[in-house]
Amino acid sequence: MVRQLPLPVTLRDEASFANFYTRETPEASSRAEATQLLRVLNNTIASAGDQFSTFAAEFAVYLWGPLGSGKTHLAQACCRQFVDAGHRAMYLPLAELIDYPAQQVLADLEHNELVCVDDIHLVAQQDAWQQGLFGLYNRLRDKGRRLVLTGVDSPGNSDIALADLRSRLAAATGFALAAYTDEQRVEILCFRAQRLGLSLPQEVARYLLSRAPRDINTLIECLHRLDREALAGQRRLTVPFVKLVFDY
Repeated sequence: MVRQLPLPVTLRDEASFANFYTRETPEASSRAEATQLLRVLNNTIASAGDQFSTFAAEFAVYLWGPLGSGKTHLAQACCRQFVDAGHRAMYLPLAELIDYPAQQVLADLEHNELVCVDDIHLVAQQDAWQQGLFGLYNRLRDKGRRLVLTGVDSPGNSDIALADLRSRLAAATGFALAAYTDEQRVEILCFRAQRLGLSLPQEVARYLLSRAPRDINTLIECLHRLDREALAGQRRLTVPFVKLVFDY
């Protein structure tokens, strides 16, 4: 038996379904479809490890969309909710693991009731990883486990060379996550501020968006810094305060 590597993987403290903002847009990631996505993920992780579950669960769920569309947040939220319920789960961020030997990373992962593979598109030029993930998919399915995958491409547009692995992605229940608009980024900042117990006026959020890098992960990091600075200085979140903290 191949010995599994100890993996340097951690979950973000804020990764939860409650912290996922569902958008109101006419695109594929509408509020109705986002609600359906969360229901499918909730049912999937709720029944992981139970082949006789009464939940309408899917064996595999595949989320695809551009950077910053919420894929990683949802993958980590699945693992966190499952672990918090006392079950075994593994989160695999391929951006951090791709230089490790695939055979050792993926060995015996079918003993987890839930496995989340983040950024599967990164294995497009990695034959060993493609073969390894194909084998893992089959082992998890055969044992009645659950699998969540994320990537930037739909199954039909994937650059993954291994046809068997592409067919597995196509067989999974798929959801497309669209890129956020600037107005949605403002709404997300206000939503996440509220979750932190902060009052963030929209004009302040718009000012931050106009000055900070526009990817949502960086914006959330800026929000956390504002939270710390506001608490330390007993300050409200205003445009002058944002200017002071970030020297914009």
